Amino acid sequence: MIENATPLLLLAAAVAGLGLLITLGFEIVQIFPKVAGAVLGKNSLGANSALRLLIFNRVGAAMFFPSFGYLVDRGIEFATLALISAFAIMCFSLFSLSLNLYFETYLRFFSKLFFRRESGESLHISSLVKDPSAPMRDRTSAFWFSALAGFFGCVGLTLPMLLGSLFPDYRLTLANTGFVFNSVFSVLTIFVIDRRLSEYCDSRSERLIEFSRATIRGRVGGTLVLAIAYFSLALF
Repeated sequence: MIENATPLLLLAAAVAGLGLLITLGFEIVQIFPKVAGAVLGKNSLGANSALRLLIFNRVGAAMFFPSFGYLVDRGIEFATLALISAFAIMCFSLFSLSLNLYFETYLRFFSKLFFRRESGESLHISSLVKDPSAPMRDRTSAFWFSALAGFFGCVGLTLPMLLGSLFPDYRLTLANTGFVFNSVFSVLTIFVIDRRLSEYCDSRSERLIEFSRATIRGRVGGTLVLAIAYFSLALF
């Protein structure tokens, strides 16, 4: 725990954890307006709605980096910083799990939020049902690529600053290594996951729902591994 904690330090810890959760959360929920747009035949509006959601991803990053950096600069120990990161990532994993379990409920919510006023159309999710004859390859690859992307994305956000608390003389150098991990996240997301998702959205393929859910499940798996690792480093 934070020794001799002042209200400012506690506030910084809370803002850092919440900021990390918001950053991760809005990155994954932007999949829903894309899918809803495909169901309604409004792919362009769905893509724009996803970008609007990603604005909150930037808000979360603006909360996380300054407050977490402040904790590092104040000499907060590695274990405490790892616990803050692990708790936020664990909350994100549970949130993502709920997105998968209640996928259709969230899809209808975002459809109503972004499309109902413009079109007055209902979301006929039956038009994109699971195809039992579809090969498992796409869903399996979606899971693993999403798991890797989520893992590297979280590592890029947190690990460089955690290491900066251990090696304060090199904390600026270490902080900038986050771009390496985030580049891996970007390549996997843009060239693999989003490309295939866009293909399914354009064709209104019935595989779209299962591919999207597999992507979310992969994000749960990848981030959960990192959260457990951080918990272990902090406690043992």
